[in-house]
Amino acid sequence: MSGSTIRSLFPAEDALWVILFPFHKVVFAPHYDWEVRIEHSYPLLRPISWLEVAKGVGFSSLNQVAKGVLELEEPFTTELQEYCEWKKIAFPDYAADRFPVEVLIPLLQFSQKQGSKKLQTLQLARFFDSESKTIPLENRAVFEICREIREAKALKADIGLQLLLPDHDCPYGILAGPQDLCAKAKESCGFEGIQVNPKMRFDWWNQGGI
Repeated sequence: MSGSTIRSLFPAEDALWVILFPFHKVVFAPHYDWEVRIEHSYPLLRPISWLEVAKGVGFSSLNQVAKGVLELEEPFTTELQEYCEWKKIAFPDYAADRFPVEVLIPLLQFSQKQGSKKLQTLQLARFFDSESKTIPLENRAVFEICREIREAKALKADIGLQLLLPDHDCPYGILAGPQDLCAKAKESCGFEGIQVNPKMRFDWWNQGGI
């Protein structure tokens, strides 16, 4: 992972964004499976941005937040854990190998509004349970579609947008597609993201100061 740039694995014409999986306020009891009735529980979710968390903890960069989330380096790990316990904030689940609903549902809503008629899930070598199939989007509720693609590892809409999980456990997904469409999707969905530059690696938290 450390030797590969994100850009090197995508067509040159694609715009690329790292879409950060949000923190969120703990609003459900630990034993409660809120995804069973996601159409009722989704409006209660309270996503929290990395920038807000960084400011609250006193971190100077998103790199430090990533190192804390991934438990890679002290004092970032301990300070982040203590802050989130104090504020009752849950970490992004980077090891779940699936997109959070706070990313999936807005992207589905955006795709439908843009006239997308179908979505493809893609099979990826790293994920033995991933599969390729076509999902119709027309005249369907986003929560119904979300249930159908909940375990998808890579998505491609017929309007040209793609959302993919990296090949390693990371607290983000990659949004790819035409420049204007990616920018519009990011803004419309309220995603917190980092635009990929030519030198950005999948482990970007070990590079510079983001």
